[in-house]
Amino acid sequence: MRLEDHYNNNEATGPHPSRSHSFFFFEASAGRTYFRFTRLAVALIAAFIIIPIASIMILFLLRPAMDETKVDVTIHPLPSPASSNVPLIIQPPAPRPPQALRQQTLPPAPSPPVLESTPGTEINRQKQTPNPPAPQPRVP
Repeated sequence: MRLEDHYNNNEATGPHPSRSHSFFFFEASAGRTYFRFTRLAVALIAAFIIIPIASIMILFLLRPAMDETKVDVTIHPLPSPASSNVPLIIQPPAPRPPQALRQQTLPPAPSPPVLESTPGTEINRQKQTPNPPAPQPRVP
């Protein structure tokens, strides 16, 4: 027997491979492989999923009808705060508008003193000319 034949031979494992205490197995039949659940897996699925769902539905359908008692839905005014022991929530007062800011008024600046020229001082004083502005660089 060649090595490839050992892996392709379905009869080597017997009709039922070892499935004890497993939940699923793969069954090879006519060149195809099928995924199968064992009886243990089916029993557990039924015990933990199907039976509780069925019991909940049965209890829902067989429950006694609810008594439709008349409920008083009228709204009564609140009692006065003096007769009540319940603390009331008091709404805070509306916020006041912000006060206008007052700017301080500064006293007027004193005027500079006037110098009186004396006769003859104009002769010795040279004429002051303002400085010419500095040339600005050209920007391309």
